[in-house]
Amino acid sequence: MQADPAQIETLKKELSITSAQESAWTKYAKAVQDAATTMKTTREGVDSNVVSKMTPADRFAFVSKMREQGQKQFETMKTAADELLATLDDTQKAKARDILPGLASFGPGMRGAMAGSPHRH
Repeated sequence: MQADPAQIETLKKELSITSAQESAWTKYAKAVQDAATTMKTTREGVDSNVVSKMTPADRFAFVSKMREQGQKQFETMKTAADELLATLDDTQKAKARDILPGLASFGPGMRGAMAGSPHRH
């Protein structure tokens, strides 16, 4: 999962982010990119051969830890998204809820802002 800077920039333009909203946007964009980078690094560091040789209890602990890390990344991104949302006008808020990672539900709203991310419902 990799944050696509071009897509993040497109989302910024779609929302018509103003100079007054720039600080909140920058924080949000960094949170999205950091979350994507962390998840990518974590996934690349997983050796499937090692995981396949784990005991069921060790594998469960490993998977639980991965999920916990993913949840922390999502919560960081969601917090930044909520802070950004507070700076937006009503038109921007409506659009943001449909298109921004951290606000939009998984599915169409994610629209590839994170290239290669699986869409789950």
